[in-house]
Amino acid sequence: MTMDELKESLSFNHLYSKECLSRGSSPIKTTMKYFLDPDFHFLGAGMPPLELFAFQNFQFQTFDMASYKLNEIPEATVSNTTRLMTGDISKDTFDYDVEISQALQYGNSRGHPELINFLKTHIDTMFHVSKMYSDWDILVNNGSTFGLESCLRVFCNRGDTLLLEDLCYSSTIEAIEAQGINHVPIKMDSNGIIVQDLEHKLRNWDYLYGNLSKPKLMYVIPNGHNPKGTTLKDSRKKEIYSLLQKHDIILLEDDPYYWLQMPDYKRNEKTELEVFENKNQFLSQLAKSFLSIDTDGRVLRFESFSKYFGPGVRLGYIVGSKKILDNIWNYHEVSLQASSGVSQLMVNGCLNRWGQGGFINWFMKLRTTYTQKRNFCLNTLYESIDCFDISDFITVEKAPKAGMFFMIYLNIHKHRLYAENLAKYGKNGISDYYENMFFEKFINAKLLLAKGSWFKVKDPNHEVSVSDTCMLRGTYAAVTPEKMTSGLKIMCTIIKEEFK
Repeated sequence: MTMDELKESLSFNHLYSKECLSRGSSPIKTTMKYFLDPDFHFLGAGMPPLELFAFQNFQFQTFDMASYKLNEIPEATVSNTTRLMTGDISKDTFDYDVEISQALQYGNSRGHPELINFLKTHIDTMFHVSKMYSDWDILVNNGSTFGLESCLRVFCNRGDTLLLEDLCYSSTIEAIEAQGINHVPIKMDSNGIIVQDLEHKLRNWDYLYGNLSKPKLMYVIPNGHNPKGTTLKDSRKKEIYSLLQKHDIILLEDDPYYWLQMPDYKRNEKTELEVFENKNQFLSQLAKSFLSIDTDGRVLRFESFSKYFGPGVRLGYIVGSKKILDNIWNYHEVSLQASSGVSQLMVNGCLNRWGQGGFINWFMKLRTTYTQKRNFCLNTLYESIDCFDISDFITVEKAPKAGMFFMIYLNIHKHRLYAENLAKYGKNGISDYYENMFFEKFINAKLLLAKGSWFKVKDPNHEVSVSDTCMLRGTYAAVTPEKMTSGLKIMCTIIKEEFK
């Protein structure tokens, strides 16, 4: 199929919220295209002059990822000898740099062209979106959280319904509930969303959820799920997408941990550092995005630099149909206006100095580092469980293949006082009782594990109670080996004291 034969994305006007349909584009912003024309007499906008900008130069130091050969990356990561390079935005004469006069000025609310050009090449190389439909685009924003909030405003009225995995990042749940939107959970297992549960609930919606409007959106974290740590199997994605097509649902693919993918974990085996023969071999190891199968333009993919460059950058972008992104852009104009020009200037300067190949090298460095962190965490966890002889009382979720989280389940039905506490708190309260008890004991011992209940998505029509386990989420991302070892020792000590 040639580009001329490629169809446009579908129109989803019938799914937009009343707020979205009532909002037009900003007339003053339509004039910004004239600002870059040096021959134009630009008297129409209140913009401070360059000579009064407080910052006149930006310099930065980053890793010299473009210079690395594939076999050097793992060794450099282990020995912490990564080479550095510098950038000087005011002195370097690169066409791809965002000029300070643009970065600190109003305008470019879709994102600076230099950055967008790099990211579009990156995304299309990874996911081949240009083979799916013709009018795809990128919209720069402040990260995935704002991307979600924007989509909720564009698509949902109060009382509308959204589908979630039955465990979900707590702030996502709070954002949805704050806008008066209903949510219905879809069951997960160790390989992500259970397709049969999704199909069952959509097919029998009127019977199961007849009091709720049919869902417009489905939100998923496919790789390194937060909090569960699981990765959605590629084979399930086509089935899920077909169901979303059939029931006319937009998919919000929030994938902040995509580039933190790792090889399979092998317990009690020493894992050799991966060395790839070429970049294509590395890329072939990675999961697929829903973008790669989206022929309708019903997938909106949230990308974020928080996990790759640093959360304080506050920069991300949405990939999807330009028709939809234009409506999100209209919302940006009266809310975000534009993402930080300084963040875009710095990220763009770094990315273009690395080049597309250097960007992939960076992701390979992340893969090596996170693999080491995960393996050390799980090795230490299993060793501690064996050492304290508590394997009957604790279950560990399938080893994560992406992200930074691991999940454990305490088998509370084996607790020495379980029968007594069950009679006292009932099957609907017993899990919360034990979760709170262990959480407080851990806190008192200077150990923090996140409560599983923070992430549970409640079913509005059907009460789901778990009386035999309680969940706790841990992370290995920014934890030193010493802290990991001592923290897991504290955890196992308390579990043994309580259960035995």
